Amino acid sequence: MSRTLLRWIVGLFLGLACATQAGCLVVAAAAGTGAGVAYVQGDLDATLDAGPVAAADATERAFKELDLAVISKESSSLDAKVIGRTARDVKLTVVIKGESDKLSRVSIRTGVFGDDAMQHRVLEKIREQLAAAPANVADAH
Repeated sequence: MSRTLLRWIVGLFLGLACATQAGCLVVAAAAGTGAGVAYVQGDLDATLDAGPVAAADATERAFKELDLAVISKESSSLDAKVIGRTARDVKLTVVIKGESDKLSRVSIRTGVFGDDAMQHRVLEKIREQLAAAPANVADAH
C-alpha cells in the first residue's frame, strides 16, 4: 500500500472517529457555522422580583456603583437591555425579560466567554439596588 493511500485511510478513520464524539461534533459545527459555542455557555441567568423597567433601572444604578460605563439602556414593560463596559473595555450585557409585572428573568454576559465572578458581582449589585429602591419609585417608569 502506498504512503498516500495509507495517510488517506488513517485521516478518514480519525475524521469519522472525531465526528462520532459529541465534543468534536460541537466544535466542528461551531467552526462551520461561524457561531461561537462558548456564547451559548457562560451566561448567568437569574430571576428578579421586579418588572423589566425597574430591573433595568436597578442595573443602570448597579453599573454606576461598580464604575462601569453605561453604553445603552432600553426598557419596556415587556423586556429590557442594558449594555456597559469596564475600564478594560470588556462588554457587559444584561438582557431582561418580563415574566409578569413583578417578576423578570435576567441574563448577564461578560465579554465573549463570560466571567462567572464578575457576572455574580453584577447580579448581587442589581439585587442590592432593587432592595434599596422604594417599590413605587421603581415601578413608576
